[in-house]
Amino acid sequence: MSYWSRGGTTGTDNGTLLCSHHHHLIHKEQWSIQIRTGIPWFIPPPHLDPNREPRRNHYFRPSALTAAAGSRRVITTRERDA
Repeated sequence: MSYWSRGGTTGTDNGTLLCSHHHHLIHKEQWSIQIRTGIPWFIPPPHLDPNREPRRNHYFRPSALTAAAGSRRVITTRERDA
């Protein structure tokens, strides 16, 4: 993926959410990001990983988030006030 500042496109299909710290770190440390089937893979710079093996964040797992969201029950105003 080419950064917008280097002529890359910007859109929801080729972007990922990052906090300000990690956004700047990506640029400063020369990380690369590849989007594969909608999932961002982070490629470290050679000084951190000479093989530049793609990595991803496994802390948030889509299946676990989906299950957690599905288990929530919405309480209506009528039920709450009863």
